[in-house]
Amino acid sequence: MRPSRRTRSLAAIAIATAAVASLGIANSATGAPTTGSAASAAKSAQPSWAKYVVAPTSRDVKPVKVLTSTPGVANPKGALGGHGVTTLTRTKPATPPTWPSGTTAVGSSTAGSNTDNGVPRTYFAANAVDGDTTTFWNDATIGAYPDSLTLTSPTAVDLPGVTLLSNSDGVPQDYTVDALVAGSWSTVATVTGNTDLQHAVTFASPVTTTSIRITVTKDQSTGKGEYTRIAEVYPGIVPAAQVPSITLDFGKVVAGYPEIQFAGASAGHPGIRVATSETKQYLTEISDFTRSDNGDTITPGTDQIAVPTGKSTWKDTHGCTDGTKVCSDGLHGFRYLKISLDALASDAPDTQAFGTVKISGVSLDFTPYLGTVSSYKGNFESSDATLNQYWYDASYTNELITDTFRSDDVDPRGADSPTLDGKVVLTDGAKRDRDPYVGDIAVSGRTDYLTHADDAAASNVLADLADHQRSDGWIPPASINDYTLPLFDYPMYWVTASWDYELYSGDSAYGTKYYPNLVKLMNDWYPSVTDSNGLLSKGLNGTSGYGDYAFLGRTGEVTYYNALYVEALKVDGHGDRPCGPGDRLDEARRPRVEGDQRAPLGFRRGRLHRLGHRRRAARTGRQRLGSARRGRQPRAGVTRSRLPDQQHGDAVRQLLHGQRHARLGRDEPCLRVHVVSRDPGPVLDRPGRLGHRRNQAALRGHGEQ
Repeated sequence: MRPSRRTRSLAAIAIATAAVASLGIANSATGAPTTGSAASAAKSAQPSWAKYVVAPTSRDVKPVKVLTSTPGVANPKGALGGHGVTTLTRTKPATPPTWPSGTTAVGSSTAGSNTDNGVPRTYFAANAVDGDTTTFWNDATIGAYPDSLTLTSPTAVDLPGVTLLSNSDGVPQDYTVDALVAGSWSTVATVTGNTDLQHAVTFASPVTTTSIRITVTKDQSTGKGEYTRIAEVYPGIVPAAQVPSITLDFGKVVAGYPEIQFAGASAGHPGIRVATSETKQYLTEISDFTRSDNGDTITPGTDQIAVPTGKSTWKDTHGCTDGTKVCSDGLHGFRYLKISLDALASDAPDTQAFGTVKISGVSLDFTPYLGTVSSYKGNFESSDATLNQYWYDASYTNELITDTFRSDDVDPRGADSPTLDGKVVLTDGAKRDRDPYVGDIAVSGRTDYLTHADDAAASNVLADLADHQRSDGWIPPASINDYTLPLFDYPMYWVTASWDYELYSGDSAYGTKYYPNLVKLMNDWYPSVTDSNGLLSKGLNGTSGYGDYAFLGRTGEVTYYNALYVEALKVDGHGDRPCGPGDRLDEARRPRVEGDQRAPLGFRRGRLHRLGHRRRAARTGRQRLGSARRGRQPRAGVTRSRLPDQQHGDAVRQLLHGQRHARLGRDEPCLRVHVVSRDPGPVLDRPGRLGHRRNQAALRGHGEQ
């Protein structure tokens, strides 16, 4: 559920969206209020913030430039479309030399075998001399050296050198090659700083030997672990084959199904391998991540294509064209797309690693939420262009994870669910996992409410998880493992995310339907893991093996769990119905604000608590706040909010910071907001509690609320 080698900045930006949005959200895509002819002009012009919107303008996305191309590629711009045809040409590679029959290999250690997609994989030393480039020797000591591989031939071999073929998960960088000559080991070559996947090592002078020993003292450190990996050791010098390739830049991270338009190819179905990456750092001959990395291993990290001779269009679709041959992973998230004229040895004879391929265009079928200027229900703009761009970048991050739940795209680890198939959801990543986790919705849901307000993306998931509530009250974190992944903290995120959803959407029907689920969770399951101190204690009621968002091995009274529990209990206190016109307030029990104490926005069981971050509650109905309520125009920098409907608005009245504050009476049969007027002085003289409102006058609110 958490990124492996990719950065976590995207999640951080999504969190920042909700925070930055609290500076000042407007709810009109047409800019500031205008009158007369100015209003007509404003309607025909784009709002000033439109230039920060990141999403593509249509679902048919084209690359913007050629990043790199290698020898063997003619007219690389042809792949951009409208510039002729890109031609990739590769001659048939020479067959590499092989060791005499009966040659053995012994490694200093061997990683344990495993199973990928039902296919057993081994990492024995013998893989380094089996002639199969898809298998390799993998030692068992991560980051520990030396690692050694010894090859012994039944007959003497004349060697001018050897060639090491490694694996893209990481290559040997520093190593020596020793030869057994006249019964003694002698160093015949030393290599330092290697980064080549295939590296030819020429000896100072040829040797005749029956045994070669390779001793590795440093491996390339990658996200796959610092292990020694050797796929083949060839007895001789084998020049590295130059694989023709072209890398295209789409200008931004996108997600969906890549498409390639082929203008033709030579006979024999020459192969194309497609790799993708979000960054140049992880741009190699394999993708930085594919669905196969999550266990559904039908590819080694690239999509394979057997190109026919005539014109054709290939669209990346999960599956194989011939049994287990020529396979693709389907949907990808990436910025850079690399196309290579190459083929897997295991895909023969369906395709081959040489020939000629002509490409007339490359594109992407963009599947996430298409965030356009017109789709923004809330927008943000300040005097700082960089801050503005951060906000819309964060919004785009959220758009990328808003997509339709499809069985071929979701996490292959038992996450497919017929109750979600075909529904729009908020996934936990644009490409990795792609399963809607409620902990992610606690952040991405708020981001959506403040930008495009496509409420169904959150509610579909929240409702589905509640519908799969366990009999003891526990609510699953996601559909993975058929709704059984045991997480200790995520049920509380379901509570807070449900509160956020109803608060911002005004969907009282959701609250009415799933309030019993909340009661069962909070009254049955969490009390079963509460100790005598009144605190949650992981380990009670058989929860010692439960994980959390980080899968940290912690038990007992963990601060994080209990802090989240407090937030869930606050929500539990808001579960009552809103006050109606027939409800009378018991004045004796009304909570009071004494002196200059800032009045919070919530009250539960005699305790005040702050809910200031929920100022922007809804999207239907309009309400002027602050000084505008008293007949004056709002000052520069004033934030405005709108309420969902009159009834729900009575319970979640949004108040201007520094102007009015509210509290909820919790010792009542219903929820009622009490407004207290105060005069705190000029806005700029009163820094905000969170520090992010100090430059409030520089912010511009757009639209009349």
